[in-house]
Amino acid sequence: MALRVMYVPSSGSNVDLSTRLRASTAVITSNAEQGSVAISQIVLDDPEGGINILGLRPFSLTETAESSNQTVIFNGWTADRDVTRGPSMRTAAARLWDVRLTDTNMTITRRIMRGADANRPAETDVARVQWLLGTTEFGAIVQTSRYVSTLFPVAMDAVDYRDQSNQQILDDCSQQSGKNYFVFYDQPVAHYGLYYDFPGSSKYRSALRLTNILGYVDNDITFGVSETDTKLNRDPSRVYSGVVLPYVGGEVYVQSDAIAAEFIRRDTTAPSVNVKTSAKATARANRYLADATTEADVITTSFLVPLAKVNHLVEGQAVQCRFTHFPGYDQGWNWMRVLKRTVTATSEEYYTIEVEMAAAIGGLLAGGGLTSEGATYPAPVINDPVPLQSCVAANHLTYFYTAGGTRGGLAPATPDDPFLGRFTSTTFLQYWLPGNPGISEYPTAGLVNQFYEGGDALCNVGNSTAGGTANVRITVVGPGTLTVLITAGLACTKPSTATVSGLAYPSGSATPVDTDSQPVGTALTLVIPDDGFCTHYADCTGDGGGFTFESATWSPA
Repeated sequence: MALRVMYVPSSGSNVDLSTRLRASTAVITSNAEQGSVAISQIVLDDPEGGINILGLRPFSLTETAESSNQTVIFNGWTADRDVTRGPSMRTAAARLWDVRLTDTNMTITRRIMRGADANRPAETDVARVQWLLGTTEFGAIVQTSRYVSTLFPVAMDAVDYRDQSNQQILDDCSQQSGKNYFVFYDQPVAHYGLYYDFPGSSKYRSALRLTNILGYVDNDITFGVSETDTKLNRDPSRVYSGVVLPYVGGEVYVQSDAIAAEFIRRDTTAPSVNVKTSAKATARANRYLADATTEADVITTSFLVPLAKVNHLVEGQAVQCRFTHFPGYDQGWNWMRVLKRTVTATSEEYYTIEVEMAAAIGGLLAGGGLTSEGATYPAPVINDPVPLQSCVAANHLTYFYTAGGTRGGLAPATPDDPFLGRFTSTTFLQYWLPGNPGISEYPTAGLVNQFYEGGDALCNVGNSTAGGTANVRITVVGPGTLTVLITAGLACTKPSTATVSGLAYPSGSATPVDTDSQPVGTALTLVIPDDGFCTHYADCTGDGGGFTFESATWSPA
């Protein structure tokens, strides 16, 4: 069981350089963020002067103690090399090779688009990435797509990509959709694969957990992190309240008063030569603002693993973390995605794994509305899943809304609205998406269910005495248990025999995964399974008149 090093020359057999490697000098880094390329460095002994390493040739490191389908620590290419005597190579042709290596993302930049098919029609980002995977320039190198998400496709303008690189195409799709992308070595099928998905996706997860709580550490599934190397960096540089986006033919300016109130009023510009219309420019600017609502959290940490677990957490995977001294990461297990991984052969028995991780962030704005050139865009449509750009770290309760109405003519709720306090969870994000006055976005039996605050409660007044219905929809991320309490309305009338019921659906599906029905005042319990869907929504209905929505509690699995 050992670390193996393999160099692939342009001709002849592969060269095993395992005995030439100075293991303690091998610091191997790979990236998984927006196609960025990581540079690593190793030192190889050449006492006879008998090896010759060319640039831009395949180079790999594997650990034979690992499981057979995940032995590859690194698979990339040679870059520049320094040849020196070194401290111990002092005679004849003896020398040291100091070799820089580029990771798998170098594949993205290798080719320029030349074919007529690169002149793309208007299509979604998903269709464009699927086309890219079928091209000679990209698909011949990157051949697997099992982590290419087809969820939440966004419309993109027609554009001619000829003479642009694959990097520019993927970046264009990523900027429009909010999805991350990188290339990885898909060892089970022995090909390079593309990851194109939201950072908070439930796909591509590690079975490991990381924590500084000793009681959880078992050095099998849960590993203790270094106290001295573990750091949370909280950076406001991505926070903007306004985006100017020049495009071919004009520009748009989108603002968020909510972000300005939370931080400061601050603008940025984001030009794009591949955006052709105002509609697509506005959509992209709104997507940028969705990311700009919060500061960027990046956690850096390191931990020791035995040889047989060196690849149980690799770059790009999501991992569960819990840290007692980091605000927001001290309650429950939080999913974070590894943006960078560095592997060092610490000893004959252990590797040190250093990772940089970022939490997945939701994409909705409190208050429901972005302003542009003095106008206000409406809140996202109730049944439109696009604002849920990603699964949120730690399976947060992401948002809720009522089924239309005016709340008695009150203005849209703000983040300090006391009604928001009715949601409880160990960690959560909350948003109110108000309905349009007099319009039912989710009608039941033709009724317009208008809501208002009666005393300290939310009531249905659509037909409170004749037996109308009223609905609250709650959207959650990931698996868990949702508990909803609905009681008799304080300012409403309700028959004592009335019931409340809940139906939980995967996003985009009409088949419920769980149901519950209870007398008014008894909590509904809906269990959301880990069925491969990022988000689920629960429709909770009081039948027979007005009712009061009291609370919702989300307990992640």
